[in-house]
Amino acid sequence: MQSDHLSIIIVCGLIILSYVFNLVSGKLKIPSVLLLIGTGIALKHVFSYFNVAWDVPMSLLQIMGTIGLILIVLEGTFDLHLEKNKQKMIIQALVVSLVLLLLSAFSITYLIQYFTDSPFKNAFLYALSLSVISSAIVIPSVETLPLDKKEFMIYESVFSDIIGIMIFNLAAFSSGGDNYEWYSPVIEVVLTVVVSVIGAVVLFVFMDRIKLKVKFLFLLAMITMFYSIGKLMHISSLLLIFFFGLVLNNSKLVFDNKFGQWLKYSYENTAGVLREFKVITLEFSFVVRTLFFMVFGFSMNLQLLNDERIIIAGIIIVLIFILVRLINLSIFLRSRLFPEVLIAPRGLITITLFYSIPEKYKIPNFDEGILFFTILATSALMMIGLMAYRERKVTIESRY
Repeated sequence: MQSDHLSIIIVCGLIILSYVFNLVSGKLKIPSVLLLIGTGIALKHVFSYFNVAWDVPMSLLQIMGTIGLILIVLEGTFDLHLEKNKQKMIIQALVVSLVLLLLSAFSITYLIQYFTDSPFKNAFLYALSLSVISSAIVIPSVETLPLDKKEFMIYESVFSDIIGIMIFNLAAFSSGGDNYEWYSPVIEVVLTVVVSVIGAVVLFVFMDRIKLKVKFLFLLAMITMFYSIGKLMHISSLLLIFFFGLVLNNSKLVFDNKFGQWLKYSYENTAGVLREFKVITLEFSFVVRTLFFMVFGFSMNLQLLNDERIIIAGIIIVLIFILVRLINLSIFLRSRLFPEVLIAPRGLITITLFYSIPEKYKIPNFDEGILFFTILATSALMMIGLMAYRERKVTIESRY
């Protein structure tokens, strides 16, 4: 009984500590994610000192990662407003995320092949998981940036997650037999988009029609279930979550027409529902993100970072990310390079994809210490970018 109460005290204490981290993060520009991971590492040492044994099941980390990703993408879409003057910015974010992801993935693929002598597909899956920008870290970290920069970073990171998952699923799970045709992936992507758009509209209408008092947890359960079904079918169901959030946050734009009249759409009713749903999503997202990154920090084996080869490989990988990003942003954004060039953290989705690589594509001599180093290094660079940007007193007008 005492151990149960002690567990409750520890969990509640960690959540309270995470609130403190959010305040510190806002003042000092230190990403709360780094503080959460550091807390997990510290807890591990405390447990070790007092000889308390606690192993973190990888399945627990993956489940928390899945729920966290859904909530964080929803949270991100609540800040995105579809307006005509933002079309250019949205297209830029889409193109930048796609080009950056592919260039980074192919560059790291050849690097992995050079050091491990592994097949292209095996190396590509590892490189792809390392190349996806983490919206779970970006979204809560860019709150203090100007609105145009903040929106661009949210769109780019969410697009990176979605495109990364789609390409990963196509590469890892699509069967390429004798009857395999080049257009099969194209059909799969188009089908995913169509299903996601229709599903998002259906979810919105369903939410609008629910008359129960307790409906938001029910809706979150449905969203999570649809996402998991999509994962079992190896389609990027994260796209459905993204479209649902956009439809919910821009319902007047989507349903202010004859279709909306036929559905008996009411903006006043939807606005009230949206306010409540935002609060619940933000609260759940905060708790899941807190526990996920603390558990991840607890599960990290810091001894892996003592290997000189891992440090060198990690530095090369991070330098490739920064170089590719600098060239890409210079071409597509020109004057908008800082702090965007340093805001490319790896995190939740990288961890999820890394541990989802099928057994037949595993590289035996690929050390997960590279994963740890990449996450820590890219988060630290983002922190440096945010702190340095705070010191700049130049006012940048929105281009959108």
